[in-house]
Amino acid sequence: MPKHPLFSTKSFAALLQEDPDEGKASCRFKEGQEKAFRKQDIQLKASSAKDEELNNVAIELLAKSLELQLIENEVASFIKAGFDEKFGSNWNVIVGRNFGSHLSCTEHIQLSIAKISVIIFKIDPQPPSSHSHHSENRRDSNPHKLKFV
Repeated sequence: MPKHPLFSTKSFAALLQEDPDEGKASCRFKEGQEKAFRKQDIQLKASSAKDEELNNVAIELLAKSLELQLIENEVASFIKAGFDEKFGSNWNVIVGRNFGSHLSCTEHIQLSIAKISVIIFKIDPQPPSSHSHHSENRRDSNPHKLKFV
């Protein structure tokens, strides 16, 4: 079965060591050098966490995933499972080198190591809205809401 070009089966550690300029003359001197990424290499870029334990657990789980040499989607699943178990459900994780995001969330943590970014965020489910039997008298709470016809 042919491999899909968008999905990598390389381990997370291998992706961290991969040089996007590999093979170029200016980067050939780097060949053969082994990089060992450790917990100390993980940078906390941003966090809205009120509890420092969230940041510490995020760093610990990312470090553990490096030890296990998981691939990117496994890293995301590993961190999500750890957060869901420790802090309750509704956590989501994005791991990768090239992605854009625009999130509306209640809490978030952003980590990076080498050229890999990790975004951990929590979205609290919205409580069901109470529907009135007199909907014709109900005013729309968002007057700028787009309506598609």
